[in-house]
Amino acid sequence: DKKNYAKYVLSYIDKIGEKEQFATADLKGSLMLQSTVYEQELLDKIENLMKQQDNIKKIIQKNYIASHKILPKKKSTIIVAPINPESSLDIQPMKGVTGAAYKDAFILYLDPNYDQDVLAYTTAHEYHHLVLMDTPDFSLNTILNSVIVEGKADAFADRIVKGVSIPWNVEMDEATKKHVVHLVNSNEVSQLDFILGNKQKELPRWSNYMLGRDIINHYLESHPDQSIADWTYTNQTDILKGYKYQKILEQ
Repeated sequence: DKKNYAKYVLSYIDKIGEKEQFATADLKGSLMLQSTVYEQELLDKIENLMKQQDNIKKIIQKNYIASHKILPKKKSTIIVAPINPESSLDIQPMKGVTGAAYKDAFILYLDPNYDQDVLAYTTAHEYHHLVLMDTPDFSLNTILNSVIVEGKADAFADRIVKGVSIPWNVEMDEATKKHVVHLVNSNEVSQLDFILGNKQKELPRWSNYMLGRDIINHYLESHPDQSIADWTYTNQTDILKGYKYQKILEQ
C-alpha cells in the first residue's frame, strides 16, 4: 500500500535524516526503494533478513571500523533494506548485495541469500564514496568522474577486504577497452548504460567499474609508495597522467 509505504518507510527515512542531519530526497527517489505489489514476497525477505540481523550488523560494523581507521570520517549513517521484488536489477551476479551512497549516508540492499564477503566488500566500497563526498571538488556530473570514483572505491575495498571476487573484476580486452574509452565522453551514452550495459552500443555491463579499476591500477603501479589517503585525494588530472588513453578521456 503506497500510503503505508510513505508513512512507515519514506517518513522513517526522513526521521533518520533529520536526526542525523543528512538530505534524504535522492535516497527516497531511488528506483530500488519503491513500494511493491508483491507484499508476501517482500515480507518473507524482511523476515528472513531480520533473523540474520545480528550477523549483518556484525559484518557492517567490522568493515566500517576497519575503513574508518584508514580514512576517518566524522559522521555517516548506514541503512539496510531488502531487495525490492520488482527490481529490474539482476542481483545474482552481485551475490545478493548492492549499495548506493549519498552525502553522509549509504544504503545496502540485501537479498536473504547475500554473500557475507561481498557485504563486507560493499561496506568498504560505499564508505570510500562517503569520504570522497566530503571533499570540496567532489562531483559525479560526468561519466569520467564516476569511472574514477568507482575505481578508487574498489581499490580501497580491495585493501580492506582481501580476496573477494566481484563480477566486474575482470580484464577488458584492448579492443573493448578502447571502445569503452571512446564512449565515456559521448552524449549518446548514459551513466546507466555504463552500469547496466547496452548491447546496441556494444557496451559491457559495469563498464565504468572495469575501466575505473584499470585506470586506478595503472596509477597505483606507477606510484607504489603512495598511501591510501594520498591516492584517495589525488585529483583526476593526476590520476590520468601516463594512462594509455589519457588524451581520449580528457577530450
